[in-house]
Amino acid sequence: MARLLSLNFDNEPLFSEEVRIAVDTTIKEGFGRNHSLCHGDLGNLDFLIMAKANDHQIELERMITTIYDGLLRSGRLCGNPLN
Repeated sequence: MARLLSLNFDNEPLFSEEVRIAVDTTIKEGFGRNHSLCHGDLGNLDFLIMAKANDHQIELERMITTIYDGLLRSGRLCGNPLN
């Protein structure tokens, strides 16, 4: 998110490439472990929305539906193993 926000101040090509890689990696590997904002599905979804990952709209809609269905079915999955 820091690289993404820095693009507002410095259009460094390396930052843009890093954001692209982060979006692709988040879509590919960033979901299904827990719902936390820190390092889970909701935080990763927040990043993708901030990144305006419009070219991944179908994947975003699928992830939103999957997260919502999981919350309804099982409740929240905390990122802290003690909760």
